[in-house]
Order: sequence, then C-alpha cells, then structure tokens
Amino acid sequence: MWALHFCFFSIVNDDAEPAALNGQTSASCGGAGAWTESPASGSSVWNLSQNGTSVSGTLTVASPGCSSMNWTVTGTSQGGTLNLRAGSPSPSEDSCGNLAATTVTASNIVVSGAGCDSASGADTDVFPDGYGSQTFSVAWRSAASVPSGEVSTFDQWGPDGYGNQGLFSGQLTTSTGNAEFSGRRVQESFPVDFADGCAQADPNSVVPARHRPSGPPYSQSTWNVLDNSTYTDDWVGYGPAVTRYYQNYVGSCILRVPQQQMSISSDNDQWLQYKVHALEYDVTATQVTAKRDSASKCETYPQGQACTK
Repeated sequence: MWALHFCFFSIVNDDAEPAALNGQTSASCGGAGAWTESPASGSSVWNLSQNGTSVSGTLTVASPGCSSMNWTVTGTSQGGTLNLRAGSPSPSEDSCGNLAATTVTASNIVVSGAGCDSASGADTDVFPDGYGSQTFSVAWRSAASVPSGEVSTFDQWGPDGYGNQGLFSGQLTTSTGNAEFSGRRVQESFPVDFADGCAQADPNSVVPARHRPSGPPYSQSTWNVLDNSTYTDDWVGYGPAVTRYYQNYVGSCILRVPQQQMSISSDNDQWLQYKVHALEYDVTATQVTAKRDSASKCETYPQGQACTK
C-alpha cells in the first residue's frame, strides 16, 4: 500500500520495495474456469478446477437441437500450458444419434491475456473402433473472473531498517472455489483522501494533516498474483523516522485509511474492482500496530519485540 518516510517531511509511496526484498516473481496463467471452445458446430465447454498443477472438471458438448454429452476431465496446468484428457463419455451418443468420442485430448493449450481468459492449442478426438480420429486447432475463451473477496495475512515486519512497517500478503478468494488468478495483476487505488490522525495531533504541524494517495507524491502500487492466488507484500506504516517523531512529539495517535480499493487486471487495460480494505497504523510512545482489515500485528518499537498484554 504505502509507507510514509521522513525526507524533508515529504511523503512517498514505497511499495516497490517488497517485491525485490521478497523475491516476488510473476506467475503463469492458471486453467480454472468455464472455457468455451471454437470452432464447434454447437456448444463445447470445458469447466475446469485447478489444485496446484492438477486440473479436473468436465467437458460438455451439445450439437444444435440435440441433447448434451459429458466427459470427465483430468490433466495438468504448468507454466501457463494445459494438457487435458476427457474420457468416460455419458451418454455414448446424443439424442440426434451423434457418436461421442471415446477420448478428447486437449494438447498444449496456452492460456494468455491480461485477464488470463484466452487460450489456444489443439484437440484430438478418438472415436470407437472403426470410426477413426481427428485433430484440429482450437481457440478457447472464458469470462475474466473476479475475486469475491480477499483475506489479508501479516507476513513480517519490514527488513533493512524498516522493522516498524507491517508487511501483509493477500489471498484472493472466490465464492465458487473454481477460479485461479495466478498470472494476473492486482492494483490499489484510493477513491478519497484521508485524514492523518497523527499529523492532526502533531503540535509542530510538520506533516500535512490530510493526504490524497491517488495523486502525487503517491502512486498506485501493483502486485503480480502468484501461484495459489496470493500476492506479497503490502507495506503498512510510516517510515522509521516519522514513527520516532510521532512517538517523541505526539505520544499516541492513529492513522486510518478507510478505502484502499483493490482491482484485478482484465483485457483492454481494464481493472475490475473486487475489494475495499481498511488500513490502520497505531503509534504509542513504546509500540506500533499495523492493521489490514482483520489482520494485525503489534511490536515494541524501536526494540522490535512482540507486544505483551
């Protein structure tokens, strides 16, 4: 999110630091979702879930005016490439007498796009004995999924002299349990400015009492979504010099940021909103507490020891 640093009393964004310090890299697109395949004479949908590199689900095909046929799907998703096998068709033919393939193999299906909602590769349909097989190129599309929410977790106190700032990770969630967000990006923005309770309590008034993070000198931080639909790290807190200043000259105060709007990347440079976080940083003469929604951590500062009740 943000870190407020003392540098001629200026305020700067600092979320570029965590990625380098924590070795964060981008992940490849996952395969979960409802994928519509073309070309197809009717409806052909791969409905997939992903757990690690394992993929499972169903393939449903329906010709115009005919009943649908279903296959059980297993396979893998690695490095943004799907390799799947659909077997055990039910029924063996549809209501129009079209014969179901014994197996449908989707090979080297590469998932791409800012929303991880496009894919292409090849299908091979193998029919019962005497009916042969066919291989053809396919393109897949799915709706760019949007998280239903996000769970924050405290990871650690900041390294390299920033041990007063709390580092939080985010776990994207979905109500269906069928979405995979790796390979995409999430971004913060701030719809409104916010009042800095510590600055307002400062008798010397050396830091602006209100901030507008969406404009200079702030920037919107962006994170890569990693495997397991997580990202790290959002830094919450003042810089060390600012924290010590408020401890010495204010004593106890609270900075509250009520609206950290989170959005996820989609095609056409669109960002889809999914969650608003409440952030808080509490300062006392001997302790600091960093909060991101229900996740929080307290330590003595500058000693850097766990708080005791």
